[in-house]
Amino acid sequence: MTIKWSNGISGVENKITSGGNYTLEISNGCTNISEPFDIKGPVSTNLFKKYIVCSEINWTYWTKLFPRDAIVYRTVVNALGCVDSTTYDLQFGQKFNYILDITGSCPDKNDGKIFIDMKTQGEFTYYINEQLYALQSGFVNGLKPDDYILKIKDKIGCEQKIDISLEEKKDRCIPNT
Repeated sequence: MTIKWSNGISGVENKITSGGNYTLEISNGCTNISEPFDIKGPVSTNLFKKYIVCSEINWTYWTKLFPRDAIVYRTVVNALGCVDSTTYDLQFGQKFNYILDITGSCPDKNDGKIFIDMKTQGEFTYYINEQLYALQSGFVNGLKPDDYILKIKDKIGCEQKIDISLEEKKDRCIPNT
């Protein structure tokens, strides 16, 4: 009996290192059998990973320093020729730079204010105690004396939380009549 492979190898064992169409021929002297088959090539994977780096100046990964937004491609080929590639989308948030001016509330008036002057350029959303708040000329208005959490969030999802204690004013209040 003879065994022949279309890649020139004879015998029962054959190491195939790349995909493609192959034929196996077997003959016992009286009958010839020929069978085609398809071997798939090495499997490759392609991944996409997104990293958001908040409130940092730069980031070190794979011993490389990334100081700003970047798209990084990494490809690895193993001994069998399998290719794994990964795309890394690195996005950096800004350091939030702002000035807060807090004005207390008169008793029973709910007229306390927080003024936010953002020095950092960009698009931001604001939350008071986890509730979305639309600033009015930079102000959060109508607050009673209480503790609040102001959250500032940028467009890529980085955020900063600020604990604020809004006090009751003792002076410059007109009494209720």
